[in-house]
Amino acid sequence: GTGTQTITVATSTDGITYTAFAAPATVTAQFIKVKISMTGTGLLTIDSMTIYISGRVVDEYIENQVVTVDSARINYLDAVGDFRVLPTKTYAVINYVNVAFQNMTPVTNEVWTWAVMDKSISLGPRINIFKNGALANLPAGATCDFYIKGL
Repeated sequence: GTGTQTITVATSTDGITYTAFAAPATVTAQFIKVKISMTGTGLLTIDSMTIYISGRVVDEYIENQVVTVDSARINYLDAVGDFRVLPTKTYAVINYVNVAFQNMTPVTNEVWTWAVMDKSISLGPRINIFKNGALANLPAGATCDFYIKGL
């Protein structure tokens, strides 16, 4: 048959609530629905179709941060050892966060660990630091380096 095709997309950040279908454009979303509408006469078919979806990787290093006080790159929260890293770049999603402790003097029977509590794109990733399993601030003089990666 003969006719025309119209391609529209709907996007979502949570996979549940989607935007209205609209013409394709640059979007910031984790989920995309593609709709092809065909109008015309006779038997309308799609002979072939290729859809390219790509995302630009965004990443950054934030180095030598004191994590026990607020600063341009750290939002120290109320609890000991609880803070957010404030990225300089914009993310649609944060997939990966890594933390490296710096200037730490080894002390017998001290085990320092960290955990990513969330990967908020609006507030920055939330990190907790633990000493022997309990929330704790790093010792004086210690700093952290961060690597954040997403789209």
